[in-house]
Amino acid sequence: MASDNSRIAKNSLMLYIRMLVTTFIGLWTSRVVLDSLGITDYGIYNVIGGVVALFGFVQHSMVNATSRYITYALGQGDSKELNKVFSMSLMLHAGLCVLIVVVVEIVGLWFLYHHMTIPDGRMNDAFWVFQLSVATIVLTVMSFPYNSLIIAHERMGAFAWISMAESIAKLLIAFILYAVDGSRLVLYAFLLFFIQLLIRIAYSWYCSRHFEESHFCWSSDHTLMRKMLSFAGFSLLPGLGFACCGQGLNVLLNMFFGPVANAARGISVQVQGLLTKFTQSFQQAAAPQITKLYAQNEKNSMHALMTATAKLSFFIMLIPTIPLMLSMDSVLGLWLKEVPDNTADFCRMTLVINLLEAIAYPFLVGASANEKIGRYFTITSIIMICTVPIAYVALKMGYPPISVYVVHLALWIILLVVRVCMGARLVDYNLSDFVSGCLFPFGRVVVTIIALCWMFLWLFPQSNALLVIMVSSMITLCSIVLFGLTAKERQQTKSMINTMKAKLLR
Repeated sequence: MASDNSRIAKNSLMLYIRMLVTTFIGLWTSRVVLDSLGITDYGIYNVIGGVVALFGFVQHSMVNATSRYITYALGQGDSKELNKVFSMSLMLHAGLCVLIVVVVEIVGLWFLYHHMTIPDGRMNDAFWVFQLSVATIVLTVMSFPYNSLIIAHERMGAFAWISMAESIAKLLIAFILYAVDGSRLVLYAFLLFFIQLLIRIAYSWYCSRHFEESHFCWSSDHTLMRKMLSFAGFSLLPGLGFACCGQGLNVLLNMFFGPVANAARGISVQVQGLLTKFTQSFQQAAAPQITKLYAQNEKNSMHALMTATAKLSFFIMLIPTIPLMLSMDSVLGLWLKEVPDNTADFCRMTLVINLLEAIAYPFLVGASANEKIGRYFTITSIIMICTVPIAYVALKMGYPPISVYVVHLALWIILLVVRVCMGARLVDYNLSDFVSGCLFPFGRVVVTIIALCWMFLWLFPQSNALLVIMVSSMITLCSIVLFGLTAKERQQTKSMINTMKAKLLR
C-alpha cells in the first residue's frame, strides 16, 4: 500500500504541474480568444461545437469500456490479454468514428440549418466550423485508446507533457488570430483541428515506443468484442446524459436567447474545465489503483481509497470555489475585457455542481470496475437526460437563463445520492463509512466557512476583491485542516506532500 501511495503521490505531482501550467495558459487563452473573435463569433463556435459534441456522445461509452478493460488486464498482469484489448479497442473506435460522421453529417447539418440561431451572413462560416469540428472529434476519438493505455500504466509524466504542449499550442493560436484580418472563426476551427492531429500523432508515437501491447494486431475474439460492446452499450447511457445536459442546455440557451447567452455559458464551461483540473489530477492518479485493487479482489483497500478520494477531491475543489464564489464579478472583470451577461451567475452555479461531481467520481470508478453496471448507468442517465426537458419547460414558462442551471443543480443533487448508493452496492462498500468519513467532515467544514466568511464580510463590507480572496482562502484551508481531516489524515497528507516535494527537488 505504501508503494501505491508513493505512486499516487508521484503521479499527482506530475498532474498538478500540468494543471498549474494548463490552467494559467487556459485563462490567458480564453481572454485572448474571446477578445479576438468577439462575443458573437465566440458564442457561434461554442454552440456549433456543442451540437457536434452532442451527437458524438457515443465516444464516451467506448472510452469507459477501453479504460476499464485495459486497466483490468494490466491489474491481472496478462500481457497477451492487454494487447488483445488494446487492438480490439482500436478497431471499435474506428467503427465508432464512421458512425459519428454518418450521424452528425445527416442529423447535425439538418439541425444547424433549420433550428440554430445564427446571425445573418454567417451561415457559410458556421458550416465550415461544423465540418472542422467533426474532423476534430474523429481525431480525438482515435486518440482515446492510446490515452487510456498511458493512464493505465500510470505514466502521468507523458500525459502531463503532451497536455501542456497542447495548451501552449492553443495559446499560440489565440495570438495568431490577432494577425488575421476579416473572419477569424473558420481559421480558429481549422487550427484547433491541426493541433488535435499533432496530439494524435504524439500519443501513438509515445505508446509505440514504450508499450509492446500498443502494436496493433488484428483480433477476432468475438467474446471480448461482445463484452466490450456490452459494457460500452451500458456506458452509452451516461454519455448521452452528459451530452444532453452539457450541450443540450447550450442549444436551449441558443434557441431562447441567442449567441450572447452561449458566450456566457462558454465562459462558465471554461471555468468548470479549469477548476475541474484541481481534482482531476488527484483523481486520475487514484482511478487506476481503484480498478486494479478490484481486479486483485482487495476490496478493503479499494473502499478506503474510494473514501479518501471522495473526501480529498471535495476539499481540493472547495479551496478555489469559496474565494471565487465571493469575488466572481471582480475576477471576471479582471480576466475578460468584455463580460457577457449572466456569466457570473452561470459560473457560481457551475462551481457548486463541480463540488458534487468531485464527491461522486470515485463511486463512478468503483462501479465501472464491476461489469454489472447496466442498472446503475440506466438510472443515473435518466436523471441526467431529464435536465433538458425540465429546463425547456422552465424557459418556455418565461424564466430567465439562470433557470437552466437551477434545474441542473437540483437534479445533480439527486444524481449524487443515486451514484453513491448504487455504486456502493456494486462493490460492497459500507455507506456508513461514507457518512462518517465524508458527509460529517463536509458538513463541519462548510458550516464553519460560511459562518466565518459571513462574519468577515459583515465586519469589513468595503473589502476589495484581493483581500476577500486572501481571507476566504485562509478560512477555507484552516477549516479543512482543523475540522475536515483526522489526525491520521493530516499526517498522511503531510507525508504525501513531503514525498511530492522530494520528487520535485530531486
